[in-house]
Amino acid sequence: MGGGALVTFVDGPGTPPQSSGSAQFTVPPPPLSTTAFAQLRSEDLLGVAIADLTALRYSVFVAPTNSICPAFDIPYIVLYVTTPGGSQDVLVSVPQGAPFPCGTWTIRDALADLWWSPTLNGGSFAPSGSPLPLGAFATAFPGLAIRNDATPDVECPTALGGFRIAAGEWGAVNQVGPYVANVSFVTVGVSGSEQTAGF
Repeated sequence: MGGGALVTFVDGPGTPPQSSGSAQFTVPPPPLSTTAFAQLRSEDLLGVAIADLTALRYSVFVAPTNSICPAFDIPYIVLYVTTPGGSQDVLVSVPQGAPFPCGTWTIRDALADLWWSPTLNGGSFAPSGSPLPLGAFATAFPGLAIRNDATPDVECPTALGGFRIAAGEWGAVNQVGPYVANVSFVTVGVSGSEQTAGF
């Protein structure tokens, strides 16, 4: 967590899919929201090839109390990866279909979203303004796989976990008050075998 953003575990809201509770992400309003972030991390996918991911689903509930509803920002997925040559990189999902509804649970398919990278080829491959399908990364970088190396986050310099759900580090220039959204489950499929984690 950084810049005042938080993750807490709560009951609900409402009837969360595949769980009785959820992880609640709270991001402060601008200008802090451009650098503040909250993340959940998992170390369980170490070594999984991006080409072998066959499912990547999660639920999202955007609080109806947010000042911008429908919402233009929702929690997204970050993958810390490495190439066979040893380059350490980051992939960030770009949820498609904005604006997103508030006050109801929806299921996101991150494999159907676009992705960008601030680091691959020095940031020239799939920059934020030109995101690509996740399969394009696997094709362009055979052997690209998830890593668990410690990351240079100032607030958590030794934190591990190459699979992350995150909120924050976005513009949200018109947001008034904190942004709140919840995630109740994540399903990851590897070569057709799926596992679900509920919160």
